[in-house]
Amino acid sequence: MKCRGRTFADTVSRFRGCIKKGLDSPREVTLLRRPWVFGNLAHQGGMARVFVQKSVNPLLKPPTVLCPEPWVRKNVSWHCHPEIPAFCWVLPEKWQEHFNQQALNGIDTRTLAKDAAGWLLQAMSIQLSRHWISDRDGIFRWPKEWEDYSHEEEGVREYREGTYRKS
Repeated sequence: MKCRGRTFADTVSRFRGCIKKGLDSPREVTLLRRPWVFGNLAHQGGMARVFVQKSVNPLLKPPTVLCPEPWVRKNVSWHCHPEIPAFCWVLPEKWQEHFNQQALNGIDTRTLAKDAAGWLLQAMSIQLSRHWISDRDGIFRWPKEWEDYSHEEEGVREYREGTYRKS
């Protein structure tokens, strides 16, 4: 991806800075021998602890996000890995196509980094709200009215067709 504006390192740094601004009490930590930004993210039920992996190229590949809260539903149908609390919060194809198109349109990397961080924080706030509500209200199946894509190729097909997962 060729972008107008700053250097690649500046874009990555700006992305991390925007993530930190969107979190309460952010700090950099090492987890699983990798660098992460840790902090509290606001959602409908309050705040949740989250770890955002320091991606080497956040505009090409969506960063991994972990949330260790006990109310997180660790289940693929809830877009969370069953063994570790890593979220599937965006289709990688949708993310990559969006930022490739923005770069082709000449959008400055500062704007792209801010857009990427905002997208991640907003999507995770929505995901966390849904998990929190489901725990509070005893919801065990993903409600049909909560639009989402399937995983893998099925999700890519749904994205391309403009449809969502059929629960």
